Amino acid sequence: MTAAEALADYNNVTELLSSTDPGKTHRVDWIPWEWTKDGDSIVDAVNDANQDNFLIVNGIPGSYAAKTYMQGELITGDFGADSVAGTFISFLQTNEFVDPGDLYLDETGTADAACSSDEYQASIAVGTSWTNMNSTTFTVPAKVVPNLFNKEIAVLMHIEEPSANDLDIAFSYVVNADAIQSTEKDAGLTQNDFQNRLTSSLLIPDLSEIYDTLGDQAFIVTARGKRPSGSSAVNFDYMQIVARPFVRIWSDSNSAEDGFYYRSTERRVINTNVSTDSVQSWSMYAIGDRPELLPDKFNAVIVALGDIESNATEHLDSWTLDFDFIRVIPRYTIL
Repeated sequence: MTAAEALADYNNVTELLSSTDPGKTHRVDWIPWEWTKDGDSIVDAVNDANQDNFLIVNGIPGSYAAKTYMQGELITGDFGADSVAGTFISFLQTNEFVDPGDLYLDETGTADAACSSDEYQASIAVGTSWTNMNSTTFTVPAKVVPNLFNKEIAVLMHIEEPSANDLDIAFSYVVNADAIQSTEKDAGLTQNDFQNRLTSSLLIPDLSEIYDTLGDQAFIVTARGKRPSGSSAVNFDYMQIVARPFVRIWSDSNSAEDGFYYRSTERRVINTNVSTDSVQSWSMYAIGDRPELLPDKFNAVIVALGDIESNATEHLDSWTLDFDFIRVIPRYTIL
C-alpha cells in the first residue's frame, strides 16, 4: 500500500467514526476480545463456585469463520500418557451470551477433593436397563434453550466405576414429554478413577414453533448408563452439555511436554514446551471437528482436561490450562 492509499484509508475511516450525525456513523470492524473469570486466560478443569472451565471470545473480524490458532499450556502436569494425556475443547457459538454454567450440573453428597465442588453423588446402581445416573433433575434454563436449536450436542461427564469397568453411556433429552436418546457408547473407564467421558451426539432440531405455540417447555437432559450384564455402582461428579464443533487433543507418548499448538485449517496439533518456546518431537493428535472462531458470535471455548477416550490416571479438578494465545486470520465472503 502506498503512502497516498494509507492516507486515503485513514481519512475515510476517520470520517466514518467521527461524524456527529448518528445516521452517518458506522462500525468499521470488530475489536477482538477474550474474557476469563480472573482475566488471566487460564481455564479450570471444572465449573463450580470458584472455578470456570471456559473462556469467552468475541469481536472476531470478517464475515466467515476465521482461521484459528491456539497455544495452550498445562499449569500442572504434562500431556504425557502417564499424566494428563489430553484435552477436549468445544466451541459453543451463540448470538447472545450463554453462561456455560447454565449447561453444567454439579452433583454433591460425598466429599472428594478431586471432584467439582469437592463432592460427588455416590453409589448409583446401574444394571442391564438404561438408568439415570444424575440424581438431580437437570433442566436447562428456558432462556438458554433456543441457543441449542439446530446444534449437535453431547454430554461430557466426570464419573467413576468403583468395582467394574463395563459401563455403556448415553444421554437423553425431553421436550414436551418426548424423550430422545443418543446412541450408546462404551465408557472404557479405568476402575477406581474419576475420568471424563463424552457421549455420542444428537442434533437438537429447531423447536421454535413448539415454543411459540405452547410457550417455554421444560428441556431436561439426563446422563444415562447400563451394563451388558450384572449390576454395579457408579459415582457421578458432574455433567456438562457441549456443542459441536469440538476436538479431542491427546498424546500417546509418555514424554510429551506441557503445551500444544493447534491450527484449525489442517486440524493439526503440535506438542510444545512453552517455557522454552520450542517444538517437541513427541506425537500429538487431534480428532473431531475443526473448531474456528465465528464473527458476530459469542464463542464460549469450553475445556475438559484429561483424555476423554482413555487415560490411566484420575482426572483432577485442580488441573488448569493457560491459553498463551488465541490468534485468528479473518476470512471474508465474496459476494
